Amino acid sequence: MQIISNTFQIVVFSKFENKYKFLLLKRSDDDDVYPGIWQICTGTREENENTLLAALRELNEETGIEKFIKFWNVPKVASYYSVKRDAVAFSPVFAVEIEPDYKIVISNEHSDYKWIDKEEARHILFVPSYIDSINTVCDYIINPITSYLYEIHDENLKILRNYH
Repeated sequence: MQIISNTFQIVVFSKFENKYKFLLLKRSDDDDVYPGIWQICTGTREENENTLLAALRELNEETGIEKFIKFWNVPKVASYYSVKRDAVAFSPVFAVEIEPDYKIVISNEHSDYKWIDKEEARHILFVPSYIDSINTVCDYIINPITSYLYEIHDENLKILRNYH
């Protein structure tokens, strides 16, 4: 068995009339991994790619999101066992807040998207780490007392983009 860490999760949220909602993507029915289920945005880092830059790339590829209000490194690492790879995978979690009227453009990996609140997520998401990631975002990122601790500032993103 091996240990891998080339995947990540991105919790996308927005504030709709004083209530936070989270973006879910429905995987295409013909997808080979979890066909037809609802999920948060996920991705895989390519070889020699910086994880944060990979997250920004996947966010754009899967949702069309290029601009955001803020971006965070969530204080959580999701983990799971992959039977197919015979590996334990560790996935860092990021969060991004966007404007509520942002036009979402899904990739062919997905067939639909919707905005849901935290309580609805418990009934729609079947991968426990997705629910845990949303809960952690609510507890530490949306929380104004701790949010600033995990924010990735725009100047750091610019430095990373220029470095690679």
